Amino acid sequence: MASDTEQTGGDSGLSKAVWYYISVGVLWIGLLFTGVAFERLGLTTSYLTGLLPGEVNTLKSQIAEYESMNQNLTHERDQAVKTSDTRELELSKLRRVVQELEAEIDTLKAAPAATSTPAAS
Repeated sequence: MASDTEQTGGDSGLSKAVWYYISVGVLWIGLLFTGVAFERLGLTTSYLTGLLPGEVNTLKSQIAEYESMNQNLTHERDQAVKTSDTRELELSKLRRVVQELEAEIDTLKAAPAATSTPAAS
């Protein structure tokens, strides 16, 4: 009889310890899922702003600065591309004009030679 009560007392203590660790694990998992849900819903932003106002405001100002720098770089890049395209267009026009002038110079060089040859005969 005494051995039966010792076994149930020992089993009861082990059972209580197991159930304690299971319940603590379930509570931590529930807390984790609650935190994930709050984060996904965007509910933690106001808490973080209230707890860490200096850090959040610093990060917001850095983000704004980086966004303005990115916009400036994008604008400068677009302007450089437009300028490059304009210069390429002007260069192609000037090359065409040079080709036309060279062709005209060649015809003018050939024309006096052709007109002077019959006059000499």
